[in-house]
Amino acid sequence: MRGLILVLFSAAVTGSAWAQSQAEVNRFQKAMALLRSDPPQVAAARALLEKLTTSNPDYAAAWVGLGEAYSAFEPLDAERARRAFGRAAEAGASRQALFRWMQNAMLQGWYAEADSAASAYLDLPKTPQAQRNDAERIRASARFAQAAVLRPEDYRFGRLSDSVNRSDMNYFPSISGDNAVLYFTARQRSAGSDEVIMSSRRTGTDWQTARPLSGALNTSGNEGAVSIRGDQRVMAFAACDRGDGYGSCDIYFSIRRPDGSWSEAQNAGPAINTSQWESQPCLSADGRELFFVRESRQGEGNADIWRAVLRDGRWAEVKPLPAPIRSAGMESTPFLHADGTTLYFASDGRLGMGGSDLYLSRRLSDSTWSDPLHLAYPLNDHLDNFGLVVRPDGSEAFLARGGLRGDDSERVELYRLSLPGAFRPKPVLWWTVWVADRATGKTVPQAQWSISSPEVFAPVSHQGPSYQVALPVGSPRGFQIQAPGYQLLSEQRILEQRSEDARVDTLWLRPIQSGDRTRLENLYFATDSDVLLPESMPELRSLANWLKANPGVRVRIEGHTDSQGGAAYNLDLSTRRAEGVYRELIVQGIDSNRLEFKGFGLNKAIDSNATEAGRARNRRTEVLIL
Repeated sequence: MRGLILVLFSAAVTGSAWAQSQAEVNRFQKAMALLRSDPPQVAAARALLEKLTTSNPDYAAAWVGLGEAYSAFEPLDAERARRAFGRAAEAGASRQALFRWMQNAMLQGWYAEADSAASAYLDLPKTPQAQRNDAERIRASARFAQAAVLRPEDYRFGRLSDSVNRSDMNYFPSISGDNAVLYFTARQRSAGSDEVIMSSRRTGTDWQTARPLSGALNTSGNEGAVSIRGDQRVMAFAACDRGDGYGSCDIYFSIRRPDGSWSEAQNAGPAINTSQWESQPCLSADGRELFFVRESRQGEGNADIWRAVLRDGRWAEVKPLPAPIRSAGMESTPFLHADGTTLYFASDGRLGMGGSDLYLSRRLSDSTWSDPLHLAYPLNDHLDNFGLVVRPDGSEAFLARGGLRGDDSERVELYRLSLPGAFRPKPVLWWTVWVADRATGKTVPQAQWSISSPEVFAPVSHQGPSYQVALPVGSPRGFQIQAPGYQLLSEQRILEQRSEDARVDTLWLRPIQSGDRTRLENLYFATDSDVLLPESMPELRSLANWLKANPGVRVRIEGHTDSQGGAAYNLDLSTRRAEGVYRELIVQGIDSNRLEFKGFGLNKAIDSNATEAGRARNRRTEVLIL
């Protein structure tokens, strides 16, 4: 529809150069009004323009309008559009005709025509530089797209059943961490219908009947663009024109109550929401990060993806994602997979297939991302493609599409698809872990957790008897858990292979008792050195905090090695490593009178030194309660 502005502009600039009667001008303006009407009266407009160009073949603006009518409005007709724009060029409107033809051809997926029209436009003399830049971009994308359609991927699209696609429009899906529940936005096309947030539970190969979420979340207004935290306890969504809003659309949160219903919406506050347009939130699986889209005014400015980090219960470090995510165009619908590193998003600011295309980028550090990878045709095509979410194991994705059913092109429905290997994230297992007393079997509500991983660049803190976390295949997770009266628990889990979506385990705490040992599973030294690596800091801070919480406890730090190297060398290395931990604890405020250290070298092996796995177990640092 935005092309109509250019059509009217063409009429204005061409009307003085070619002779048209006032009657012809009136008929032309009537045809343009028919195309602008709601809904557009396409057939009537085309008929008027066909008569007008037949009676006056030199009326360039009418030819441009006719090309617009055939290339921007259903039903499309590429051949008639090409002819109309060609006749407009012959009549003297080469600049306007070629520019509109290349734009519309690209948007409709007529890539060869877009390439040809853009090249012809660039051959014209004295064209505006801004439009030349557009023509160069369109030609590059048209050539990219022509190559892409020759290398299609098999995504095996499948429409979700009517139990999910109950409404006229179903979109913005979000999947729970255990892959069991699908949340999405739905609305009817009828006048006065509002958006509601729905959910459907997986039942083997199908889904239960989707229903609106219970509680105070859904109102008579519009709630949409939902994102669920992995444990399904917190939800982020967008809502517009509310009394407590900061701008046109804001980000809100809702908390799941113990009875399963959802609380009233809570505005995310001024750290996230501004007088601009904020929408399309994505909560990370652990809830520590929030990605969202901010735009000056919806549809009228460059939209960027922003990221915020939860620090001590407040959103901080609110910044736009840098290049290469950020482009000169518009980015939208961010989705961070539960692996914590793979970001899917849509953009119209890169080489693509015509509209907004889907890309993925992998996190390299806390502030850097890999160059975006274009998701291959036909997932990306000439339409606007956005809103992709991926299940925990990475094999299946969900998104909304309109017009894929032959019987009703007005519907927008949710589809599933299989992701090729190059576009998959790391598979994850959704792990629910409980902490219980080893002696009584009862859970420990006052347990304090610190969880560290290579993908999360600061440890996650948590309090309570249980925690849910995404475990990516091959990526370690370190756990330090403590509670009053219990020994420190240090645990590391590495998921070697994944055979299920979710698992529940229990970790056991033991009461503090003299003579007991705790192995520090998340302590790392440089090879053949006593230098503590930065990854050790979460473990050391947890140990120091545990000692501060139990001031009557004295401990000895004990170092052990494998049998590689001589006995004297290993004794010295183990002693220096134990002393390194001892000194770091003093730096963190622990009185030296409560600490001892000792190295044992290779003398207290707990496994065979004949295998690498056994040697790894023998290389250890332990805490002995004195």
